[in-house]
Amino acid sequence: MFKPRLLPSLWTALLVIISTGRTCLQCILMSRLTGNKTYALSHARKGWAPSMFWVANSTLEVIDDGHVDYTKPHIFVMNHQSHMDIPAAFMSIPANIGFVAKKELERVPLFGRVMREAGMIFVDRSDPAKAIASLKAGGALIRSGVNIFAFPEGTRTASGSIQNFKKGIFMLALEAGVPIVPMSVHGAREVLPVDSFDPQGNVIKVKIGKPISLDGYCVDTRDDLIATVRQSVIKLNLDLGGQGGQA
Repeated sequence: MFKPRLLPSLWTALLVIISTGRTCLQCILMSRLTGNKTYALSHARKGWAPSMFWVANSTLEVIDDGHVDYTKPHIFVMNHQSHMDIPAAFMSIPANIGFVAKKELERVPLFGRVMREAGMIFVDRSDPAKAIASLKAGGALIRSGVNIFAFPEGTRTASGSIQNFKKGIFMLALEAGVPIVPMSVHGAREVLPVDSFDPQGNVIKVKIGKPISLDGYCVDTRDDLIATVRQSVIKLNLDLGGQGGQA
């Protein structure tokens, strides 16, 4: 016997699978035909992400005060509330972005293939030596002009309160030597909570902050950098009406 909300959840899952699968196949084909690795990133931003908002019957509001020069490479970081954060990130940033992802995602059928085609950075968290090598390669990739996006909390937060940030993305930032752009999302948890696959239509808001220069920071002062970026994300979240996080 179906539970009352099960059918909407199954319908949502079917739409997501169809849209994502079609996007993956198209990206693989076009990347092979054209040799253009940015095709997948561009299509994710302009095609796949809006389709996810359509499935969720939701809209995106972006607050960008114009502090970021999107013609130059940056590392973007944002709090993580929901699976809707990924399409929100793609649509909020008017430039192609790659992701730092755990190595396990590389083995996901179609999805992992597209991530490889797009030049995503995979990190093997179980092997420190391989993780460091990935970060060094990622640093070179970013310096070549690629934007990278990450969720420094590492996982979604059920409460909505911004948790502590993990160190990996900041090591990558120090290796790359490019500014970090703090961002915040609010409303995504209401659209799609952590334990749900039944989206509730709403407005998701994203605010993009001022780039934080790495001048004066090094590995020894990494914790100070993490604290500075986290406080910026918390401030942006509070500006959107979110919960912020503990100091």
